[in-house]
Amino acid sequence: MNTFFNDLRYAFRMLAKRPGFTAIALITLAMGIGVNTIMFSVVNVLSFRPVNVKAPERLVKCKTARFLGDQFTPNIVERIREDNAVFTDVMAFSRYGDCTLKLANLSTSGQKTFVLSNYFSVLGVTPDRGRDFLPNDETPGTEPVGVLSHGAWRRLGRDPEAIGKVISVNGFPCRIIGITPAGFTGPTLLDKIDIWLSLGSKANMLSETDQQRIAQRPSWYDYCKYPAFMIPVGRLKPGLALPDAQTQFRSMAASLLELFHPHVRAKNRYWVLQPLPRYFLSSEDGYFRIPAICSLIMGAGVTLLCIACLNLANMVIVQGASRHRELTIRTALGGGRWRIVQQLLVEALLLALAGGGLGLIVAFAGMTLLNNSIAAPSMMQPFVFRLDTPVFLATLVSCLVATLLSGLWPALRLSGRHIMSGMKTLHGGRSQASDPIGRLVPSSFSVAGQLALSVVLLMGAFLFVHSAAKAAHATPGYGFEGKLVAHIDFRVEGHTRQIRSRLRRQLVDRMDSLPDIQAAGFCNLMHFGDRFSSDEVKMLDPSESQREVACKRQLVDAGYFNAVGMPLLQGRYFTAEEGMNNASVAIIDETLARKLRPDGNVLGSMLVRWKQTQGVEIVGIVPEVRHRILEKQIQSHVYYPIKEPERAYLILRVNDALAGSEQSLLKRIRQEIRQVDERLVVNSLSTLSDHHRNGFEMWAVRMVAGLSLFFGISALFLATPGVYGIKGYTVATRIPEFGIRMALGATGRNIVTMVLREGWIFMGIGLIIGMACALAILHVLGTLILKHVLCDVQAIDPFSISAALIAIALTTLLAGYIPARRAAKVDPMVALRYE
Repeated sequence: MNTFFNDLRYAFRMLAKRPGFTAIALITLAMGIGVNTIMFSVVNVLSFRPVNVKAPERLVKCKTARFLGDQFTPNIVERIREDNAVFTDVMAFSRYGDCTLKLANLSTSGQKTFVLSNYFSVLGVTPDRGRDFLPNDETPGTEPVGVLSHGAWRRLGRDPEAIGKVISVNGFPCRIIGITPAGFTGPTLLDKIDIWLSLGSKANMLSETDQQRIAQRPSWYDYCKYPAFMIPVGRLKPGLALPDAQTQFRSMAASLLELFHPHVRAKNRYWVLQPLPRYFLSSEDGYFRIPAICSLIMGAGVTLLCIACLNLANMVIVQGASRHRELTIRTALGGGRWRIVQQLLVEALLLALAGGGLGLIVAFAGMTLLNNSIAAPSMMQPFVFRLDTPVFLATLVSCLVATLLSGLWPALRLSGRHIMSGMKTLHGGRSQASDPIGRLVPSSFSVAGQLALSVVLLMGAFLFVHSAAKAAHATPGYGFEGKLVAHIDFRVEGHTRQIRSRLRRQLVDRMDSLPDIQAAGFCNLMHFGDRFSSDEVKMLDPSESQREVACKRQLVDAGYFNAVGMPLLQGRYFTAEEGMNNASVAIIDETLARKLRPDGNVLGSMLVRWKQTQGVEIVGIVPEVRHRILEKQIQSHVYYPIKEPERAYLILRVNDALAGSEQSLLKRIRQEIRQVDERLVVNSLSTLSDHHRNGFEMWAVRMVAGLSLFFGISALFLATPGVYGIKGYTVATRIPEFGIRMALGATGRNIVTMVLREGWIFMGIGLIIGMACALAILHVLGTLILKHVLCDVQAIDPFSISAALIAIALTTLLAGYIPARRAAKVDPMVALRYE
């Protein structure tokens, strides 16, 4: 231990004697470790930070492999609760749905779910205020009660007396019985729930559409007890492994088939238990594969740390030239090779720990920037990156790794056999050319390695930046400029379907009357934002092909196509009356027309939806559109008249004279909506461009692009001093050579060209290796994850390859040019006298 402390004190003195080297080394390590810490913090939030429930790893979702998936009627959930030998308890909740919450004079939009009374107890969560649900809250027809999230309670005014008050949920009264603890918004990491409603509340909160369905199928309602589909989630019994639970559950679940309709029963024989998704409830169908993205982030962070350590290792070896005499004397006095290695490793450890401390400062600043710049969309829980215990441990591991990577190789090289040969030069003059330390000049191949790793990161960075630029300018098939969008909730207590339909028509007429508005129209879902419902259609005529074609379904009114600027290819648009009297008409896109009939001539034909017998007439054909930014293959669309909207988007196209300044109309549009009915809730009002920019897909694309660009710039920043340092040292050791060359007639330009040419050889090696590695990595990742997160860009992208190579080449040229210019200014007489 005394030896270690002596080495530590000596390391302090040596680093203090070389302030320039120490400062550059600390900055290099601070960048490498700090960025690595930031990236681990991101991965920690997404992959390691526990979900705010008790033992989340013991929660599993019951589902069938086909057809019904994970949604079942409550009577099936009750059977699972009663006849199981694998769960301590089973709760269930409905799919999340949009809602508007209104308390006193404040309102907010969010998501709701209906739950069984044991929902919170199974998750191991107790309300922070008020009470949990009781078993009799499941009884249909009881007073609607709900538990409010802490975030929703804050947005609604932080009323300390909120418990027991009545809140409006989509226009239906509901009594608040509890408020969840801060930070809990559901059983998954990124989904966000604002209010949990008792299952018994469902019967008193039915929309007119639900009531109409129940009236048409009363036996089904009696059979299911509740008009809802629910997702059952169970907590495994202690000590029971998932594979064993899977086997036992399948044998038990076979009896559940008798509860299914015969048509459904044949398609749901295969039951599975699936761990509750960590990220999104529907993450198994999602197009963002977060675990793979986390792997990319960590891989990039480790690569950046390797670049920093290679850079520092080269600097240590360069500085070792000035310590050759010291190391030789230590060896002559009896210091063994491993004793010298130990001393040099202690110096590397001291540097790494100091760099790690500065890295934490860099990480804190970076996390603050991330928290302020990467705001999660409203439907997701907010991200909070912080320096917690796992992140501190990751920083400590980074310091130890940096010690080995940046200290072990230089220590082994500096303590090699040539030290003894250096004894011959301890007395008398010594020649730079004959100095044995010349053999210690850091291998330029290590510089090539830095450049290769930098190429990998830069190529990925430019790839994602190119994708983000494409996404920012992507359109569904119509432009965003000169358009406004308002998301309006028509669900007001006492408003019938007829009233909602009339209000929609009044809003359109009022907007059309404004001199600054060219067209106005409604739709139920927005492209590049909402998840569209799927449909399957075919031709009604039995003589036609009866192949069902999958497509996306959207409800629109007569003015929608004109408002968004979608031209009509054939036929006509909907009329205002068709949206009021349940007309059986449809408009399809040209892609669907060609799928239904090869020549696309389907105008006037009758279309029939899956499992229906009544057809609808195709009255118009419009161009194809894409409904997601990252959609690789455009899907067909069918449009039906919107009738009595509960929530809908109002699209407004402003006059050409106001294009670019449509923000000025937002306040007036909100006032006009209030004048139609002041009880209507406007959840959002913005330009269509801002609505697109603030969507989830654009947020994800921007986040990945921003992180990757940060990686690329950091890699370039770290690699540049490495190139400069190696070239500078090489030039310094070759001063006599340059003097002789210039004495024999070489010009400064000749010297500059020679030095740069030598640097370009190793730069070319680095670029070739880096490009080969990057192309191999991108080829593999392209089939696994990149195709899900890139917009209109292939994994092997010529632009990204060219941009990365040019950036590295220019940076390397600049870093090598400064030492080359210094070599060209050498005075031959001074150089020869020095030699």
